[in-house]
Amino acid sequence: MAIIDKKGKIRGKIGNYIHREVNGKQVLQSTPGSIKPKGGTIEMNKHFRSAAELSGMVYRDLKNYAWDRSYSYLHGRLTGLLRHLSLPDYEEMEGGHYMALDRNDSLRHLFPILPTAVKTGNRLRINIPKVNTTKRNKKLANADYAAYEVTLMGFATDEKDESNPHILQVVNTDRFKIANGFDKKHIDIDLSEALTFNSGLLLALIRAELFQFKNSAAFLNSKEINPVSILGTWKLS
Repeated sequence: MAIIDKKGKIRGKIGNYIHREVNGKQVLQSTPGSIKPKGGTIEMNKHFRSAAELSGMVYRDLKNYAWDRSYSYLHGRLTGLLRHLSLPDYEEMEGGHYMALDRNDSLRHLFPILPTAVKTGNRLRINIPKVNTTKRNKKLANADYAAYEVTLMGFATDEKDESNPHILQVVNTDRFKIANGFDKKHIDIDLSEALTFNSGLLLALIRAELFQFKNSAAFLNSKEINPVSILGTWKLS
């Protein structure tokens, strides 16, 4: 609806036109038409919404796995990754997607070569290199001892399966003296036997605890120094 002000000027909308004043002049503009999203845009928005919903669920459990010491960018990066995985033309990468959950990727200071996870069909191979670092490394919180574990975390999308997340611990070491190193490990997993669901999301995770003493009650991990990483992420269908 348009009105005529005290100066006799028209302001407001009449039909498909808007009357208004700009720099002392009367301006008549057509109202902008609504833009209907195209089919591809609608489909992309559906994928993004689905990824955001799944990310919200996965993010909570990842934060818990990282002792609530993950860095703030995690949710955004995780949503982007899951959106990429949900695209119709996505081609699975055997090596998955590596992602550190702390700011400086502290895992690199415990292992000179990063651990890897490779999925080929129903076989998952995880290689953990030998620990080889210096004593009292500042980038490892000056810890003298460490322990690490490797875990599979699954999120089922099967209608009959709502017990998320599925957790399978595959390695859990005792505490070892960092300066003495620790032998490499190779794990070969048959996913058809290890998993109880067929459709969903699978993550291979590793986390290391840092200690001052062998019998320390508390660990030294912080948000800045927290060797926790996603070794690989795969969509199961």
